[in-house]
Amino acid sequence: MKRVPELDALRGLAALFVAMFHLNLTSTPIFQIGWSGVDVFFLLSGYLITTIILKNGDKPGFLLNFYMRRSLRIWPIYYLTLIFLAIMHSLFMKNARLDGLWLYLLYLQNVPLYWNSAMPPLDMHMFHTWTLAVEEQFYLIWPFLLTYFGRRGLIPISLVTIAVALAMRSVGYPNILLLTRCDSLALGSLLSLVFIDPQWSERNASRIRGLFGLGLVVSLSVAAGEWYISGVCPFVEPLRYPAHQLFNIEIIFLCMLGVILTLVGKPILAPLRMRWLVGLGTISYGFYLYHTIIFVFSVSIFLRLGWPEPWWFNIMRLSLAILAATLSWFLVEKPILRLKDRFKYDPAPKGQTLPELTTTTA
Repeated sequence: MKRVPELDALRGLAALFVAMFHLNLTSTPIFQIGWSGVDVFFLLSGYLITTIILKNGDKPGFLLNFYMRRSLRIWPIYYLTLIFLAIMHSLFMKNARLDGLWLYLLYLQNVPLYWNSAMPPLDMHMFHTWTLAVEEQFYLIWPFLLTYFGRRGLIPISLVTIAVALAMRSVGYPNILLLTRCDSLALGSLLSLVFIDPQWSERNASRIRGLFGLGLVVSLSVAAGEWYISGVCPFVEPLRYPAHQLFNIEIIFLCMLGVILTLVGKPILAPLRMRWLVGLGTISYGFYLYHTIIFVFSVSIFLRLGWPEPWWFNIMRLSLAILAATLSWFLVEKPILRLKDRFKYDPAPKGQTLPELTTTTA
């Protein structure tokens, strides 16, 4: 399974748009929908994780190897960040509320919203990690379901998952729970069925591209029609009708991803293979994890010093987040990821290294 630079680039773009949204650049229309970049993450995770499970789920020790590899990718900088923030707050913000810290340690920070209207307070600027909680909770369930039911069970399980998400959003549950956002993950999982056999998908690339292209036109037309009728852009938060509006956004991204996967390696996708964009995708997990923390602390420092926010302030904050993510990648993440070689799904003969399909989350 080879690394796909175009998918790294998509992940980098999604992280960048989320960061732009968190900079409150909503006066620029394209950044008003930056929040939806997290659904690109979910689609990619569903697609890549399901592909790994379908290709390797029947191999001895698969679940152990899967969870060890996921842990090595996600846990180190997440827990280092929590430890760092806890120390900083104990030193400089002695009145900070840390009641919810134990939930963050277990990736359960969003779970109280199933029965309460608010999460336990945590003054650590980590609210955006609800996306990581959703993915970690997904990883606990999905591999067991697919290894038990196999490829034949993927379609019915995914359809039930989509129905559950639509129903939960319809009755008013927040959109940051596994059961209200799992349709993105399920749609990405279904996409793996289309591309699991490279020879078949290559032979039928034109037909597949045409179907996804048609789906893209229809889903964009639905959004445009709703915008025309209501006068409110259906991509701007808070969504008026989250059940179907969020699902339509997911379908738009799904169809875009489907088209892109039929064109991987082709000249038309050369912009998605630009080194800086692929590099941003490579460090996107750290960039996503650190960016809000850096944004908030930089504002606090400027306010304490009584400095005005110059025109280049947002550029500086973005640059600092990218710098932090770059240092994190080379000094922490990359060295730790070398340990994944001990947990290969299909060990290569001595002296041979297998290419890998990346599943870096953000």
